[in-house]
Amino acid sequence: ESMRYFRMSELTDDLFDAFRNIYLALESLLSMLAPVRLTGDGRAAEREMAWFKRALREAARFVELREYSANSNRSPVEDIYDELHNHVRNRIFHAKDGLQPFLPQDIPSRAQVAEAKKRYGRLYLELAEKVFHARFPSGGTSLSNIAAAVGRTAVTKDWRIAFTTDPAPVDKS
Repeated sequence: ESMRYFRMSELTDDLFDAFRNIYLALESLLSMLAPVRLTGDGRAAEREMAWFKRALREAARFVELREYSANSNRSPVEDIYDELHNHVRNRIFHAKDGLQPFLPQDIPSRAQVAEAKKRYGRLYLELAEKVFHARFPSGGTSLSNIAAAVGRTAVTKDWRIAFTTDPAPVDKS
């Protein structure tokens, strides 16, 4: 099931949908490693935060979480939970007024989501390889963050976006 979510994250051209599926792939895999504790009547016996952190600690038995942590000054479990669940997931999954949801058109939001999607996609692959004993061949090239920024600047330099209600054709000059 988790591999299905991962595959969907790779197939979509919508960044927020791709992140949502990476999150669900990780959640599914983590729930295999550390199932949610249930009460006798089938309800969750632990809060989401407690389960998620417990599951990340279990994942740390298989992979070095520090490699996927954005903040090296904190515990990787705390940092990954805080970034992945609170700062990215909640802002994509929820649109409650006052909670500063990420909007797909906001460029800084997109950059943060893209970085998180890439990092947690790598975490998923490493963890899935260890848990499922599967190999995920990969290859290709990618630009460094600096090269990508230089390329974006070169392409968009001096661009101006304007809107008008004037139906007259645009004068190309």
